[in-house]
Amino acid sequence: MTLRRALLLFVVVAVVAAWLLGRGAADRPAPVAPAPEEEPAWKARGRIVEARFGAYRDELQQTYEKLATLLETEAPDLAARLKETPPSLAPVGYGLLPLIVEPDPASHAAPAARAESKSYSWPWTEVRIDTELRKLGAFREQVASPPPLEGAARRRFLERLVETWRSLHEALENIDDHVHYNQLWQAAVAADRAGYDRGTGLHDAVVERQALLDALAATDDTAFAAALAQVPAIDPGTPRAQATPLLRQREAALAARIREATGALVPSAFVSVAHPSPHQWIIRVPMNTDIDDDAFLARFRDAVESIWHLRDGDDEYRVELTLTKLSAGALYGGTAGCDPAAGCMAPRKGDRIDADAHAALFPPGAAGLTTGAASLYTIRGVIVLSAGRVEPHVLAHEFGHVLGLRDEYFRGYRDLGADGFRILEIVADPGDIMGDPGAGPVRADEFRRIVQAATK
Repeated sequence: MTLRRALLLFVVVAVVAAWLLGRGAADRPAPVAPAPEEEPAWKARGRIVEARFGAYRDELQQTYEKLATLLETEAPDLAARLKETPPSLAPVGYGLLPLIVEPDPASHAAPAARAESKSYSWPWTEVRIDTELRKLGAFREQVASPPPLEGAARRRFLERLVETWRSLHEALENIDDHVHYNQLWQAAVAADRAGYDRGTGLHDAVVERQALLDALAATDDTAFAAALAQVPAIDPGTPRAQATPLLRQREAALAARIREATGALVPSAFVSVAHPSPHQWIIRVPMNTDIDDDAFLARFRDAVESIWHLRDGDDEYRVELTLTKLSAGALYGGTAGCDPAAGCMAPRKGDRIDADAHAALFPPGAAGLTTGAASLYTIRGVIVLSAGRVEPHVLAHEFGHVLGLRDEYFRGYRDLGADGFRILEIVADPGDIMGDPGAGPVRADEFRRIVQAATK
Protein backbone atom coordinates (compact mmCIF):
# COMPACT_ATOMS: atom_id res chain seq x y z
CA MET A 1 0.00 0.00 0.00
CA THR A 2 1.33 3.40 -0.95
CA LEU A 3 1.77 6.13 1.63
CA ARG A 4 -0.97 8.22 -0.06
CA ARG A 5 -3.51 5.35 0.10
CA ALA A 6 -2.61 4.66 3.73
CA LEU A 7 -3.21 8.27 4.68
CA LEU A 8 -6.53 8.29 2.83
CA LEU A 9 -7.68 5.12 4.62
CA PHE A 10 -6.69 6.62 8.01
CA VAL A 11 -8.79 9.74 7.34
CA VAL A 12 -11.85 7.67 6.34
CA VAL A 13 -11.59 5.50 9.47
CA ALA A 14 -11.24 8.60 11.69
CA VAL A 15 -14.30 10.28 10.13
CA VAL A 16 -16.43 7.14 10.53
CA ALA A 17 -15.27 6.69 14.13
CA ALA A 18 -16.08 10.30 14.97
CA TRP A 19 -19.54 9.90 13.41
CA LEU A 20 -20.22 6.75 15.42
CA LEU A 21 -19.02 8.36 18.64
CA GLY A 22 -21.13 11.43 18.02
CA ARG A 23 -24.17 9.32 17.30
CA GLY A 24 -23.62 7.32 20.48
CA ALA A 25 -23.34 10.50 22.53
CA ALA A 26 -26.56 11.80 21.00
CA ASP A 27 -28.35 8.57 21.86
CA ARG A 28 -27.24 8.69 25.50
CA PRO A 29 -29.17 10.95 27.88
CA ALA A 30 -27.34 14.07 29.04
CA PRO A 31 -26.04 13.86 32.64
CA VAL A 32 -28.57 15.23 35.10
CA ALA A 33 -27.30 17.81 37.58
CA PRO A 34 -28.06 16.86 41.18
CA ALA A 35 -31.14 18.59 42.53
CA PRO A 36 -30.40 21.34 45.02
CA GLU A 37 -30.83 20.23 48.60
CA GLU A 38 -34.25 21.21 49.89
CA GLU A 39 -34.17 23.75 52.71
CA PRO A 40 -35.48 22.29 56.00
CA ALA A 41 -38.97 23.44 56.94
CA TRP A 42 -37.83 25.02 60.21
CA LYS A 43 -35.23 27.11 58.39
CA ALA A 44 -37.50 28.14 55.50
CA ARG A 45 -40.27 29.19 57.89
CA GLY A 46 -37.72 31.01 60.00
CA ARG A 47 -36.45 33.07 57.07
CA ILE A 48 -40.00 34.28 56.38
CA VAL A 49 -40.59 35.28 60.00
CA GLU A 50 -37.15 36.88 60.35
CA ALA A 51 -37.79 39.01 57.25
CA ARG A 52 -41.14 40.08 58.68
CA PHE A 53 -39.49 40.92 61.99
CA GLY A 54 -36.86 43.01 60.19
CA ALA A 55 -39.55 45.02 58.40
CA TYR A 56 -41.43 45.53 61.68
CA ARG A 57 -38.23 46.66 63.44
CA ASP A 58 -37.46 49.14 60.64
CA GLU A 59 -40.98 50.55 60.77
CA LEU A 60 -40.70 51.01 64.53
CA GLN A 61 -37.36 52.77 64.07
CA GLN A 62 -38.84 55.17 61.52
CA THR A 63 -41.74 55.94 63.86
CA TYR A 64 -39.27 56.56 66.68
CA GLU A 65 -37.41 59.11 64.57
CA LYS A 66 -40.65 60.96 63.73
CA LEU A 67 -41.64 61.01 67.39
CA ALA A 68 -38.20 62.29 68.42
CA THR A 69 -38.50 65.14 65.89
CA LEU A 70 -41.96 66.05 67.21
CA LEU A 71 -40.79 66.09 70.83
CA GLU A 72 -37.62 68.06 70.12
CA THR A 73 -39.82 70.80 68.70
CA GLU A 74 -42.55 70.85 71.35
CA ALA A 75 -41.12 69.25 74.52
CA PRO A 76 -37.31 68.90 74.64
CA ASP A 77 -37.46 67.38 78.15
CA LEU A 78 -39.67 64.56 76.83
CA ALA A 79 -37.31 64.12 73.90
CA ALA A 80 -34.50 63.52 76.40
CA ARG A 81 -36.67 61.00 78.26
CA LEU A 82 -37.41 59.22 75.00
CA LYS A 83 -33.71 58.79 74.31
CA GLU A 84 -33.32 56.91 77.58
CA THR A 85 -34.95 53.98 75.78
CA PRO A 86 -32.63 53.21 72.82
CA PRO A 87 -34.45 52.26 69.62
CA SER A 88 -31.93 49.61 68.63
CA LEU A 89 -31.71 46.06 69.95
CA ALA A 90 -28.66 44.54 71.52
CA PRO A 91 -26.24 43.61 68.73
CA VAL A 92 -24.65 40.18 68.36
CA GLY A 93 -20.88 39.94 68.09
CA TYR A 94 -17.59 39.00 69.66
CA GLY A 95 -16.42 41.18 72.55
CA LEU A 96 -19.88 42.71 73.17
CA LEU A 97 -20.57 42.47 76.89
CA PRO A 98 -23.95 42.30 78.61
CA LEU A 99 -25.02 44.84 81.18
CA ILE A 100 -25.36 43.09 84.54
CA VAL A 101 -28.55 44.48 86.10
CA GLU A 102 -30.29 43.83 89.39
CA PRO A 103 -33.69 42.14 89.05
CA ASP A 104 -36.93 44.07 89.30
CA PRO A 105 -38.46 43.00 92.66
CA ALA A 106 -41.94 43.19 91.14
CA SER A 107 -41.02 40.61 88.49
CA HIS A 108 -39.38 38.24 90.98
CA ALA A 109 -41.93 37.08 93.47
CA ALA A 110 -41.70 33.66 95.10
CA PRO A 111 -40.68 30.88 92.71
CA ALA A 112 -43.54 29.17 90.94
CA ALA A 113 -45.18 26.42 92.98
CA ARG A 114 -46.38 24.43 89.97
CA ALA A 115 -44.59 23.04 86.95
CA GLU A 116 -46.09 24.70 83.87
CA SER A 117 -45.23 24.01 80.24
CA LYS A 118 -44.27 26.94 78.03
CA SER A 119 -43.77 26.91 74.29
CA TYR A 120 -42.74 29.06 71.34
CA SER A 121 -42.57 28.59 67.60
CA TRP A 122 -42.23 30.49 64.34
CA PRO A 123 -46.04 30.77 63.88
CA TRP A 124 -46.46 32.12 67.43
CA THR A 125 -43.64 34.62 66.86
CA GLU A 126 -45.39 35.78 63.69
CA VAL A 127 -48.64 36.23 65.63
CA ARG A 128 -46.75 38.44 68.09
CA ILE A 129 -45.30 40.50 65.24
CA ASP A 130 -48.73 40.97 63.62
CA THR A 131 -50.23 42.04 66.96
CA GLU A 132 -47.52 44.64 67.52
CA LEU A 133 -47.76 45.87 63.93
CA ARG A 134 -51.43 46.69 64.49
CA LYS A 135 -50.54 48.62 67.65
CA LEU A 136 -47.72 50.35 65.80
CA GLY A 137 -50.08 51.40 62.97
CA ALA A 138 -52.39 53.20 65.40
CA PHE A 139 -49.43 54.76 67.21
CA ARG A 140 -47.86 55.93 63.95
CA GLU A 141 -51.10 57.75 63.02
CA GLN A 142 -51.10 59.54 66.36
CA VAL A 143 -47.51 60.69 65.82
CA ALA A 144 -48.11 61.77 62.22
CA SER A 145 -51.44 63.52 62.89
CA PRO A 146 -51.69 64.64 66.53
CA PRO A 147 -55.15 65.78 67.68
CA PRO A 148 -55.72 69.56 67.95
CA LEU A 149 -54.94 69.90 71.64
CA GLU A 150 -53.32 72.77 73.50
CA GLY A 151 -51.78 73.55 76.85
CA ALA A 152 -51.94 70.86 79.55
CA ALA A 153 -53.98 68.51 77.33
CA ARG A 154 -51.30 68.67 74.65
CA ARG A 155 -48.61 67.94 77.24
CA ARG A 156 -50.49 64.90 78.58
CA PHE A 157 -50.90 63.62 75.01
CA LEU A 158 -47.15 63.88 74.36
CA GLU A 159 -46.37 62.14 77.66
CA ARG A 160 -48.69 59.28 76.67
CA LEU A 161 -46.82 58.98 73.36
CA VAL A 162 -43.54 58.49 75.25
CA GLU A 163 -45.08 55.84 77.53
CA THR A 164 -46.65 54.05 74.55
CA TRP A 165 -43.32 54.08 72.75
CA ARG A 166 -41.67 52.42 75.75
CA SER A 167 -44.23 49.60 75.77
CA LEU A 168 -43.80 49.14 72.02
CA HIS A 169 -40.05 48.94 72.45
CA GLU A 170 -40.35 46.40 75.28
CA ALA A 171 -42.52 44.25 73.01
CA LEU A 172 -39.89 44.52 70.28
CA GLU A 173 -37.20 43.26 72.65
CA ASN A 174 -39.41 40.36 73.73
CA ILE A 175 -40.07 39.33 70.12
CA ASP A 176 -36.37 39.64 69.37
CA ASP A 177 -35.76 37.15 72.19
CA HIS A 178 -38.29 34.81 70.59
CA VAL A 179 -36.54 35.07 67.23
CA HIS A 180 -33.14 34.28 68.78
CA TYR A 181 -34.56 31.37 70.78
CA ASN A 182 -36.21 29.90 67.71
CA GLN A 183 -32.99 30.25 65.72
CA LEU A 184 -31.07 28.44 68.45
CA TRP A 185 -33.43 25.66 69.49
CA GLN A 186 -35.09 24.88 66.15
CA ALA A 187 -31.62 24.17 64.77
CA ALA A 188 -30.73 22.16 67.88
CA VAL A 189 -33.82 19.95 67.54
CA ALA A 190 -33.12 19.36 63.83
CA ALA A 191 -29.54 18.33 64.63
CA ASP A 192 -30.47 15.92 67.47
CA ARG A 193 -33.99 14.59 67.02
CA ALA A 194 -33.28 11.52 69.16
CA GLY A 195 -31.98 13.62 72.06
CA TYR A 196 -34.96 15.95 71.93
CA ASP A 197 -37.33 13.00 71.66
CA ARG A 198 -36.01 12.00 75.09
CA GLY A 199 -36.48 15.59 76.26
CA THR A 200 -40.06 15.54 74.97
CA GLY A 201 -40.77 12.36 76.94
CA LEU A 202 -39.41 13.95 80.12
CA HIS A 203 -41.36 17.16 79.46
CA ASP A 204 -44.55 15.12 79.14
CA ALA A 205 -43.66 13.19 82.31
CA VAL A 206 -43.43 16.46 84.31
CA VAL A 207 -46.76 17.65 82.87
CA GLU A 208 -48.41 14.37 83.86
CA ARG A 209 -46.83 14.38 87.32
CA GLN A 210 -48.13 17.90 87.95
CA ALA A 211 -51.65 16.76 86.99
CA LEU A 212 -51.28 13.85 89.43
CA LEU A 213 -50.17 16.19 92.22
CA ASP A 214 -53.10 18.51 91.43
CA ALA A 215 -55.51 15.59 91.65
CA LEU A 216 -54.04 14.37 94.94
CA ALA A 217 -54.23 17.90 96.40
CA ALA A 218 -57.80 18.56 95.18
CA THR A 219 -60.15 19.63 97.99
CA ASP A 220 -63.41 18.61 96.30
CA ASP A 221 -64.63 16.02 93.81
CA THR A 222 -65.08 18.59 91.01
CA ALA A 223 -61.47 19.73 91.20
CA PHE A 224 -60.37 16.11 91.50
CA ALA A 225 -62.25 15.10 88.35
CA ALA A 226 -60.85 18.10 86.41
CA ALA A 227 -57.27 17.20 87.42
CA LEU A 228 -57.80 13.50 86.75
CA ALA A 229 -58.94 14.29 83.21
CA GLN A 230 -55.37 15.47 82.51
CA VAL A 231 -53.86 12.11 83.56
CA PRO A 232 -53.68 9.80 80.52
CA ALA A 233 -52.76 6.69 82.50
CA ILE A 234 -55.95 6.54 84.60
CA ASP A 235 -59.59 6.39 83.50
CA PRO A 236 -61.15 9.79 84.44
CA GLY A 237 -64.30 7.99 85.57
CA THR A 238 -62.47 6.06 88.30
CA PRO A 239 -63.93 6.80 91.78
CA ARG A 240 -61.64 8.89 93.96
CA ALA A 241 -61.10 6.24 96.64
CA GLN A 242 -60.07 3.73 93.99
CA ALA A 243 -57.98 6.21 91.96
CA THR A 244 -55.95 7.69 94.83
CA PRO A 245 -53.56 4.74 95.38
CA LEU A 246 -53.09 4.46 91.61
CA LEU A 247 -52.26 8.18 91.46
CA ARG A 248 -49.70 7.88 94.24
CA GLN A 249 -48.05 4.90 92.59
CA ARG A 250 -47.88 6.64 89.21
CA GLU A 251 -46.57 9.88 90.76
CA ALA A 252 -43.76 8.02 92.55
CA ALA A 253 -42.71 6.30 89.31
CA LEU A 254 -42.64 9.57 87.39
CA ALA A 255 -40.77 11.35 90.21
CA ALA A 256 -38.09 8.64 90.14
CA ARG A 257 -37.76 9.00 86.37
CA ILE A 258 -37.41 12.78 86.61
CA ARG A 259 -34.85 12.57 89.46
CA GLU A 260 -32.79 10.11 87.44
CA ALA A 261 -32.66 12.57 84.55
CA THR A 262 -31.85 15.69 86.60
CA GLY A 263 -29.97 14.33 89.58
CA ALA A 264 -26.88 12.98 87.84
CA LEU A 265 -23.91 15.30 88.21
CA VAL A 266 -21.29 15.46 85.48
CA PRO A 267 -18.14 16.51 87.41
CA SER A 268 -15.66 18.90 85.85
CA ALA A 269 -12.05 17.77 86.28
CA PHE A 270 -10.86 21.30 87.09
CA VAL A 271 -13.20 21.71 90.10
CA SER A 272 -11.44 21.14 93.44
CA VAL A 273 -12.62 21.29 97.04
CA ALA A 274 -10.83 22.71 100.07
CA HIS A 275 -12.02 21.66 103.53
CA PRO A 276 -10.20 24.07 105.90
CA SER A 277 -12.44 23.34 108.91
CA PRO A 278 -14.89 20.60 109.93
CA HIS A 279 -17.90 22.65 108.81
CA GLN A 280 -16.51 24.60 105.88
CA TRP A 281 -16.12 23.63 102.20
CA ILE A 282 -14.66 25.89 99.52
CA ILE A 283 -15.24 24.90 95.89
CA ARG A 284 -12.40 26.31 93.81
CA VAL A 285 -12.78 26.89 90.08
CA PRO A 286 -10.08 28.31 87.76
CA MET A 287 -11.55 30.15 84.78
CA ASN A 288 -9.85 31.52 81.64
CA THR A 289 -11.35 34.49 79.84
CA ASP A 290 -10.60 36.61 76.78
CA ILE A 291 -12.59 39.51 78.28
CA ASP A 292 -10.33 42.42 79.21
CA ASP A 293 -12.85 44.59 81.10
CA ASP A 294 -11.79 44.44 84.76
CA ALA A 295 -14.97 46.10 86.05
CA PHE A 296 -17.16 43.57 84.24
CA LEU A 297 -15.05 40.65 85.46
CA ALA A 298 -15.30 41.92 89.03
CA ARG A 299 -19.10 42.08 88.78
CA PHE A 300 -19.22 38.61 87.25
CA ARG A 301 -17.10 37.15 90.04
CA ASP A 302 -19.20 38.89 92.68
CA ALA A 303 -22.44 37.54 91.15
CA VAL A 304 -21.12 33.98 91.15
CA GLU A 305 -19.46 34.00 94.57
CA SER A 306 -22.28 35.80 96.39
CA ILE A 307 -25.07 33.56 95.06
CA TRP A 308 -23.03 30.35 95.37
CA HIS A 309 -22.56 30.89 99.12
CA LEU A 310 -24.74 29.09 101.62
CA ARG A 311 -24.95 28.34 105.32
CA ASP A 312 -26.84 25.18 106.22
CA GLY A 313 -26.99 24.94 110.00
CA ASP A 314 -23.37 24.81 111.17
CA ASP A 315 -22.07 24.06 107.66
CA GLU A 316 -20.83 26.70 105.23
CA TYR A 317 -20.36 26.20 101.50
CA ARG A 318 -18.96 28.72 99.06
CA VAL A 319 -17.34 29.07 95.65
CA GLU A 320 -13.97 30.70 95.05
CA LEU A 321 -13.38 31.77 91.45
CA THR A 322 -9.94 32.53 89.97
CA LEU A 323 -10.01 34.43 86.66
CA THR A 324 -7.05 34.35 84.26
CA LYS A 325 -6.97 36.52 81.14
CA LEU A 326 -6.10 35.07 77.72
CA SER A 327 -5.92 37.20 74.62
CA ALA A 328 -7.91 36.20 71.55
CA GLY A 329 -4.64 36.19 69.63
CA ALA A 330 -3.20 33.62 72.01
CA LEU A 331 -6.32 31.47 71.64
CA TYR A 332 -6.13 31.44 67.86
CA GLY A 333 -2.41 31.64 67.22
CA GLY A 334 -1.57 28.95 69.72
CA THR A 335 -4.10 26.40 68.51
CA ALA A 336 -3.15 23.43 66.36
CA GLY A 337 -4.65 23.71 62.89
CA CYS A 338 -5.08 27.47 63.14
CA ASP A 339 -2.54 29.14 60.87
CA PRO A 340 -2.76 32.97 60.81
CA ALA A 341 -0.90 32.98 57.48
CA ALA A 342 -3.73 30.91 56.00
CA GLY A 343 -6.35 33.40 57.11
CA CYS A 344 -7.11 31.99 60.56
CA MET A 345 -7.20 35.21 62.57
CA ALA A 346 -8.60 36.19 65.94
CA PRO A 347 -11.96 37.98 65.75
CA ARG A 348 -12.28 41.69 66.32
CA LYS A 349 -14.85 43.38 68.53
CA GLY A 350 -18.29 43.13 66.95
CA ASP A 351 -17.42 40.30 64.54
CA ARG A 352 -20.00 37.55 64.11
CA ILE A 353 -18.38 34.29 65.15
CA ASP A 354 -19.13 30.60 65.43
CA ALA A 355 -19.45 30.69 69.22
CA ASP A 356 -19.20 26.90 69.64
CA ALA A 357 -15.98 26.76 67.60
CA HIS A 358 -14.58 29.74 69.50
CA ALA A 359 -15.36 28.16 72.88
CA ALA A 360 -13.60 24.98 71.75
CA LEU A 361 -10.32 26.93 71.52
CA PHE A 362 -10.17 27.45 75.29
CA PRO A 363 -7.50 25.22 76.82
CA PRO A 364 -8.54 22.28 79.00
CA GLY A 365 -7.88 22.30 82.71
CA ALA A 366 -10.07 25.32 83.49
CA ALA A 367 -13.52 26.74 82.87
CA GLY A 368 -13.98 29.53 80.31
CA LEU A 369 -15.80 32.85 79.92
CA THR A 370 -16.17 34.49 76.52
CA THR A 371 -18.56 36.45 74.28
CA GLY A 372 -20.23 36.26 70.88
CA ALA A 373 -23.48 34.37 71.49
CA ALA A 374 -26.92 35.47 70.34
CA SER A 375 -28.29 34.02 73.59
CA LEU A 376 -26.34 33.21 76.76
CA TYR A 377 -25.39 29.54 77.14
CA THR A 378 -22.67 27.20 78.43
CA ILE A 379 -20.84 24.57 76.39
CA ARG A 380 -18.11 22.20 77.65
CA GLY A 381 -17.45 24.33 80.74
CA VAL A 382 -17.27 27.64 78.78
CA ILE A 383 -19.90 30.32 79.45
CA VAL A 384 -20.61 32.22 76.20
CA LEU A 385 -22.13 35.64 76.91
CA SER A 386 -24.51 37.63 74.72
CA ALA A 387 -24.98 41.40 74.66
CA GLY A 388 -28.02 43.05 76.23
CA ARG A 389 -28.98 42.73 79.88
CA VAL A 390 -28.44 39.84 82.26
CA GLU A 391 -29.27 39.37 85.92
CA PRO A 392 -26.69 38.03 88.42
CA HIS A 393 -28.89 35.03 89.17
CA VAL A 394 -28.86 33.98 85.51
CA LEU A 395 -25.05 34.13 85.45
CA ALA A 396 -25.00 32.00 88.61
CA HIS A 397 -27.30 29.47 86.92
CA GLU A 398 -24.87 29.16 84.00
CA PHE A 399 -22.03 28.75 86.47
CA GLY A 400 -23.94 25.80 87.89
CA HIS A 401 -23.31 24.06 84.55
CA VAL A 402 -19.60 24.80 84.94
CA LEU A 403 -19.78 22.98 88.27
CA GLY A 404 -21.32 19.98 86.51
CA LEU A 405 -24.99 20.44 87.40
CA ARG A 406 -27.70 19.78 84.85
CA ASP A 407 -30.72 21.91 84.15
CA GLU A 408 -33.72 21.11 86.32
CA TYR A 409 -35.94 21.67 83.31
CA PHE A 410 -36.56 19.82 80.09
CA ARG A 411 -36.80 20.96 76.51
CA GLY A 412 -38.79 19.00 73.92
CA TYR A 413 -40.74 19.70 70.77
CA ARG A 414 -43.76 19.03 68.59
CA ASP A 415 -43.24 18.68 64.83
CA LEU A 416 -45.37 21.31 63.03
CA GLY A 417 -44.47 20.16 59.52
CA ALA A 418 -43.98 23.15 57.22
CA ASP A 419 -43.99 25.49 60.24
CA GLY A 420 -40.92 23.89 61.80
CA PHE A 421 -41.09 22.90 65.46
CA ARG A 422 -42.94 24.08 68.52
CA ILE A 423 -40.33 24.16 71.28
CA LEU A 424 -41.59 22.95 74.66
CA GLU A 425 -40.01 23.87 77.99
CA ILE A 426 -40.95 22.94 81.53
CA VAL A 427 -39.25 23.35 84.90
CA ALA A 428 -39.08 20.07 86.77
CA ASP A 429 -38.26 21.78 90.08
CA PRO A 430 -39.26 25.47 90.24
CA GLY A 431 -37.65 25.89 93.68
CA ASP A 432 -34.04 25.49 92.52
CA ILE A 433 -31.48 27.66 90.73
CA MET A 434 -30.96 25.02 88.05
CA GLY A 435 -34.71 24.91 87.43
CA ASP A 436 -35.51 28.62 87.76
CA PRO A 437 -32.48 30.61 86.56
CA GLY A 438 -34.08 33.92 87.50
CA ALA A 439 -35.10 33.33 91.11
CA GLY A 440 -34.49 29.73 92.25
CA PRO A 441 -32.16 29.39 95.24
CA VAL A 442 -28.91 27.44 95.56
CA ARG A 443 -29.54 24.46 97.85
CA ALA A 444 -27.28 22.60 100.25
CA ASP A 445 -27.96 19.33 98.43
CA GLU A 446 -26.31 20.76 95.29
CA PHE A 447 -23.19 21.74 97.21
CA ARG A 448 -22.99 18.30 98.80
CA ARG A 449 -23.30 16.58 95.43
CA ILE A 450 -20.54 18.80 93.96
CA VAL A 451 -18.27 18.14 96.95
CA GLN A 452 -18.86 14.39 96.68
CA ALA A 453 -18.15 14.33 92.94
CA ALA A 454 -15.04 16.52 93.22
CA THR A 455 -13.50 14.56 96.08
CA LYS A 456 -13.95 11.07 94.67
